[in-house]
Amino acid sequence: ILAFWNTPLQVLNHQVKACKAALAQQRAVQLLNTEFEQLSFPLLKIRIGVNTGSVLTGNIGSITKMKFGCIGDDVNLASRLESLCKLYGVGILCSEATHLSLLPSSGVLCRRLDCVRVKGKSQPTTIFEVLGCEAGTECPDFATAFSTGEAAVFSPKS
Repeated sequence: ILAFWNTPLQVLNHQVKACKAALAQQRAVQLLNTEFEQLSFPLLKIRIGVNTGSVLTGNIGSITKMKFGCIGDDVNLASRLESLCKLYGVGILCSEATHLSLLPSSGVLCRRLDCVRVKGKSQPTTIFEVLGCEAGTECPDFATAFSTGEAAVFSPKS
């Protein structure tokens, strides 16, 4: 899944929202896996790469097949970060650009992991694991956020 913030409309603190959404997704998978384990189903694992930068967004494709999406070097870096999660044994990695844009008041906790040069890049980038949220800061619960969104979409309109 490719998710992006700040387009087509400007979104304040989009880096924080991306990191908190990634954390909520990881928590949701934990809840699913609790149920799956009881049912003897195989467990799920997801990996998430978060990067901040300039990309080309808009309707991409042709007359027969089109989507609103984004492409560019910064999209590729996010994909490379997702792949590196497996190597480092973590669930969420963010780039230095994302880490530097997270205000201390955001409550998103990260730890520096390494400085790597990913495929297709000549310059190395520092990578950070997104760990969670500080106590006392708002870190959305996925189930609550999902229910709120679902209610907004499916509630009767007056």
